[in-house]
Amino acid sequence: MNVLKSSKFITITVILTLILSLLYTTIFLIDTASANDSPRYKTFFSLDRGNITYDDGRPPSIGYVDRITENNPLGGAILGTRFKVDENGVIVYCLNWDLDSPLLEKDGGNEYKKTSERLTKEEYTAMVYAYGNDQDITNEYTINGKKLTEDQRYYVSQVALYIVSHDMNSKNITIDSLIKHTRGEIDHEISEELYKIIEKHVDYIENNLLDVPAEEDLHIKLEGQANKLVQNGTYFESDVLQLKVNNQNAKVVFTKKNLYNAYFVDLEGNTVTDDYILDGNAFKIRLNAKDIEEKGKIELAFKATTDIENVYKYEPRYQDSDKRGQGVDGEKLQRITWMETDTKEANVSVSINYDIVKGDLVIHKTDVGTGESLEGATFEIKDEKGNIVSTMTTNKQGLAITEGLTFGKYTYQEIEAPAGYVLDENIYEIAVLENGEVTAEITNDIIRGNFELNKVDEKTNEPLEGATFEIKDVEGNHISTVTTNKQGLAMVEGLPFGKYTYQEVEAPEGYEIDQTVYEFAIEENGKTVNVTMKNNAKKASTNEQQSKEAPKKLPKTGDKTNTINYMLGSLFLAAAVILARLVRKKENNESN
Repeated sequence: MNVLKSSKFITITVILTLILSLLYTTIFLIDTASANDSPRYKTFFSLDRGNITYDDGRPPSIGYVDRITENNPLGGAILGTRFKVDENGVIVYCLNWDLDSPLLEKDGGNEYKKTSERLTKEEYTAMVYAYGNDQDITNEYTINGKKLTEDQRYYVSQVALYIVSHDMNSKNITIDSLIKHTRGEIDHEISEELYKIIEKHVDYIENNLLDVPAEEDLHIKLEGQANKLVQNGTYFESDVLQLKVNNQNAKVVFTKKNLYNAYFVDLEGNTVTDDYILDGNAFKIRLNAKDIEEKGKIELAFKATTDIENVYKYEPRYQDSDKRGQGVDGEKLQRITWMETDTKEANVSVSINYDIVKGDLVIHKTDVGTGESLEGATFEIKDEKGNIVSTMTTNKQGLAITEGLTFGKYTYQEIEAPAGYVLDENIYEIAVLENGEVTAEITNDIIRGNFELNKVDEKTNEPLEGATFEIKDVEGNHISTVTTNKQGLAMVEGLPFGKYTYQEVEAPEGYEIDQTVYEFAIEENGKTVNVTMKNNAKKASTNEQQSKEAPKKLPKTGDKTNTINYMLGSLFLAAAVILARLVRKKENNESN
C-alpha cells in the first residue's frame, strides 16, 4: 500500500506539473561555458530528456527538464523550456523540429560551432520578432484577456521559427498535436488559442520580412592628404579631409585629438565642431601661422564601432562522433541560433608635423642715381608691438641681413645713413609669411648743398661786381666757374657732399686779385655754405695823380659842349676870385 500510495503521489505530481507547464518545446539548458581553447564555440549543458512513467499503466509521457535541484520531485527534475546561452540571458532557438536537443554531459557539454550557413530572410525575421529579442512582439498576444506567460511566448516564437524555416510543416501544428504532446493533460481551449496565436505570429513574420544584415569587415579611413599643411596667406591648411566608414550605423569617436592651436573648418572656412567631423562631412585642418611658436605635431585618431548581429547557424561539435555528425548515443542533435551582437572596431590615425615659420630680411642699399651699393647704412627692425628685434648695417656690398624673423609683420627704418648720403626717415613695413627671404631695395640720395660767395670792397663793404672764381673738388677737378653779379654774389647750386676749393681767377675792375686758394665743404643736405671775400682797390701811380690834378687834355675845336663848359668854368673862377677879395677887404676893415 505504501508503494502504491507513493506511486499515486508521483503520478499526481507529474500530471499537475504537466498541466501547469502547458506545452513546451524540447530545448533545455542549465548552464553555459565557452569551448576550451576556441572562441568559435559555445558549450551548452542540458539534461537528457526523461521518460515519465505513469503508474496507471498509461504509455510513458515524454517530459522536458532544464535543471535539477535536490528538493524537487521526480528526482529533482522540473519542467521548463528556456535555453539560455550565457549570463546575459540570451535566448537560444532550435532549428530542427525532429532532432534531439543537446545531450546530457555530466562532465562537460555539447560544443556548438559556427557554420557558414546564414539565416534565411524568414528565419532572421522570426528571430528579430521572437521572445527575448529587441523587437519582440509576443508580449502583445493574449489568451482570455491575459498576456502570455514568458514560457508561452517562448513556445510561440520557437514553433513559428520551425514553420518559417520549413523544417516543420504547418500541418504538424494542430490543436490535436498540441494536446497529444502532453497526452491530453492540458486544457483544450488553451491549446486552441495557442494554435491561433502561432498562426497569427507566422503571418506577421511572412508579411514583414526583413533583410538579413550583411556581415562585413568594418573599415574607417581618412580620405585626403592629411600629413602636410600648406600655407595659404596667414594660415596653414590641410587638404580636404573626410572620414569614410563602410557601415553607416557605425559610431565614430575621437580616441586622440591633439590639435595644438589648430582647428577644424568647413570648405568655406567656417569653424566647425567635432560632431561635424565625426558625421563624415568634408573638412580641413587650419593652423594660424602666428600661433606657431615652436615645432609641434598635430595628432588625430578615430575609432569606429558597430554591433554586428549574429545571423549564422550553429551545429554541434562532438568529441566522439562520426563523420555524419552522429552523437555519442547515435542520435543527431538540433542546430541552433540566437540573436547576439558582436562589437566590431576599426581605427585610423594621422599625425602632422609642423615647424615655426622663419624668414630672413635682406636690405640692399644703393645710390639712387648711380645704383652703386652703399656701405654703412644702419637700420632698426621692430615687431608689431614696437619692440626692437634687430639693428643691422650694410656691408661693402650694400647688404644688411637679419635672420630668423618669426611669422608676423615688422617695420624697418634707417637710423644712420652712409657717409655723404641723406638719411631716409621713412618707416617701411614687411611681413614674414613663409620660410625664406624677404628682400627690400632701398636707395639713398647723396647730400647736396649750395655755395654762395659774397664779394665786397675791403674798406667800404660795397658789393663788387665782376669777380670770377673757379670751384674745384679735393682732387683738383674743375667743378664750376662763377662771377659775382651787381650785388657782389656768385652762387653754385647742387654740389654733392664733399670738400671743395675756390679761388679768384679775375678781380673786379680796379681791384687787386686775391689768388689765395680757399676750402669749403658740403656736409648737410640742402644747406648753403656762405663765404665773404674782400678786395682792395688798386693804388694809383704819380703820373695818374698829376693827370687828375691838371688834365692836359684841351677841348676840341668845334666842340660846343666843351666850349660852354670852359666858359662856365671861367666865369665861376672869376666870381670866386672876386668873392675872395671882397671877404678879405671886409676882414681888414674890421680889424682896423
